[in-house]
Amino acid sequence: DEQAGVHAREAIAQVRDLLDAWAVDPPSVLRAGGLAVRDFSATARDLNTDAPTAALWIEVAHAAGLLDDDGEERPSWVPTDRFDTWLDKSAAEQWVALAQAWLTSTMPTTLATDKSTLLATDAERRAVVTLRAQVMQQLAAANAPVEPTDLIAILDYSQPRRSGELRSQVVHATYHEATLLGLMGANSLTTPGRALIGPDPSTDATSAITALMPVEIDHVLIQADLTMIAPGPVAPELARKLRLLADVESRGHATVYRLSEQSLRRAFDAGWVAAKVHEVL
Repeated sequence: DEQAGVHAREAIAQVRDLLDAWAVDPPSVLRAGGLAVRDFSATARDLNTDAPTAALWIEVAHAAGLLDDDGEERPSWVPTDRFDTWLDKSAAEQWVALAQAWLTSTMPTTLATDKSTLLATDAERRAVVTLRAQVMQQLAAANAPVEPTDLIAILDYSQPRRSGELRSQVVHATYHEATLLGLMGANSLTTPGRALIGPDPSTDATSAITALMPVEIDHVLIQADLTMIAPGPVAPELARKLRLLADVESRGHATVYRLSEQSLRRAFDAGWVAAKVHEVL
């Protein structure tokens, strides 16, 4: 539970950063549908994370209706109107929307590599949703931590005809993705994770995650080497300014941003002037 709030804040920040970046420079939709490999790789670098984690945020944003094809003659992947509505919600409500969307996502993103094509309908596996739900239900029924291999054995025993590689992949993917979202920790469901699959998920999960989220900060520590350290989760308004003004160099309990000629040029291209940069700093 102590880590759940940290992961929830990070999930919200990553999705927000992803969609803010694509609002400015949207990647094209492939002729056959989906996201180009080069755009996926660039997004993973921009988010300063690995391919499976970047894939998770992209697919969850799409499943939540925050991201879609704009339907233009030369279509692009862009944030939807629902993204603006999502931004106006509390952090807890934002997290619940992402977590519920993940439950219905058909893509086990842990399997993604630098060469994967995301957002493609032919990659959808409807069985993934059912398998993920079974994993969550088994974890909810357990009264102690359950290793992934043990959970696979339980499912294979109860439903032997459905055993196979896909089940194993989905179990391991569910453990990894649920941990990144704050639904799991130490091979157990967190309190918000249990609430999310309970009878009143919206209310109970919102209340549960609210109590665990770390307090947002409204400042950073600017250092002489042109880096800025945020010693905690940054408030959304400041985070969006920093994301435009500087590049994320590392993430964790503290986020390190770096100012550079290229990052300043990005801010100027977005309409900022020197006085605006000084004001923010």
